[in-house]
Amino acid sequence: MLTTRFVPGAPNWLDLGTPDVKAAAAFYSGVFGWSFEPAGPYSGDYGFLRHEGKTVAAMGPLTEEGARPAWTTYFATPDADATAQLVERHDGRVRAAPSEVFTRGRLALFTDPAGAEFGVWQAGDLVGLDLVTEPGSLGWLELHVADPEAVLPFYQAVFGWRAEAVPMGPVTYTVLSTGESEDTSFGGLVELMGDEGPHWRPYVEVSDCDGTVSMTQQLGGTVVVPAESVQGVGRFATLADPFGARFSVITSSPDLRQGLVGSPPPDPPLAFDAWPCGSFGPLRGRLHGSSLSALWRLHAGSMAVLWRFPAGSPPFGGADGGSSPPCGCEERPRHARSRCTSPTGRLHANDPPPQPRPRARRRHRGAGDA
Repeated sequence: MLTTRFVPGAPNWLDLGTPDVKAAAAFYSGVFGWSFEPAGPYSGDYGFLRHEGKTVAAMGPLTEEGARPAWTTYFATPDADATAQLVERHDGRVRAAPSEVFTRGRLALFTDPAGAEFGVWQAGDLVGLDLVTEPGSLGWLELHVADPEAVLPFYQAVFGWRAEAVPMGPVTYTVLSTGESEDTSFGGLVELMGDEGPHWRPYVEVSDCDGTVSMTQQLGGTVVVPAESVQGVGRFATLADPFGARFSVITSSPDLRQGLVGSPPPDPPLAFDAWPCGSFGPLRGRLHGSSLSALWRLHAGSMAVLWRFPAGSPPFGGADGGSSPPCGCEERPRHARSRCTSPTGRLHANDPPPQPRPRARRRHRGAGDA
């Protein structure tokens, strides 16, 4: 999951390029309650977006010729110059060479071989965002490209990321993490669909997804993907601000949030079923390792989640309590894995029981923690 412990390769900054900083600040203030604070007299209208006094993003005017309004994700690096060399060596492009930002740090902007833009931030006085994962802040990232498998080696070479790919029929969803431990997942890699070009998409955690969608429309934004819900995960939507910059929002369910930061739940029995396919991106990380499993399926430009349920639980409200496949797949022996061929695309499987491991209670760690 995302934290403010910015190890190399972890997302540590997020900013918006917009043609009208003042109007965009008013929009995001109404949608998320963010306040805009100019970075200083020599910042060129660049400034910080704060939520309850904590920096959650930044914003400034478009500076590149032909640039369109968009959110840019930055990843932590101990050496921006070395990262720039790696980007070029592995067929990426340096759009803005590493440069000093006063005493705050060093910044560079790149384009990956698939065409998605991103940046790196080498910390100086400014380490990174003050708040992530909580309502009003960044909760998850997704990279959308035409060929996920082709671009993955680039990011692994540049940042050393670990990738866990789960095949789901003809497609694969890849969970990205910094590789430091099991719980450092921060984003996903999916096949590009729809009318957008290659891009990194941020997900902002919100307290009320429907209220956020409504406020977005009232303030001149648009709905790209309408809000929908997945039991045990939350309600989410993809939106665009009045200038066309796209972002996603999610109201995570209490169960998901408890699974991320609370004590691990007991290991469930073997049987598990699939939720109906739906567009969903930000399941933030692997949930308590061995006790739960998450599989991913691309759908409508994002994914649906398959979750392990205790036997007898009714995720589908079936007569048998939901412990048998909703699609009618025949039961297979333990250790055998079957793939459903029904029109719904749902899967059913049985697998060996995981070995439980003691897990320490986690909390969000701030940059000022010891």
